[in-house]
Amino acid sequence: MTKLTKNILQNILLPEPFEAICEETGENPKVIADELRGLIDLRLITVMEWSESKGDYVQTLYYDSDNMQQHHFCITAKGLKMIA
Repeated sequence: MTKLTKNILQNILLPEPFEAICEETGENPKVIADELRGLIDLRLITVMEWSESKGDYVQTLYYDSDNMQQHHFCITAKGLKMIA
């Protein structure tokens, strides 16, 4: 696991917006977007969206990979095991 991967996973224990992940890691947004896509494919993180009806974030299977800044991301149980 790369240092960047571990840093991202440790910073998204709760749903975090793309911009916050970029700020916390200090990395280029394009690099972060690529890393997030890979982590989603590996099921280490999930894409979240705000649900007005539930008043909370819920997992979504669909996201715009060209506009990652529109989404929130959260670590999965599998991701937690990787950093434990």
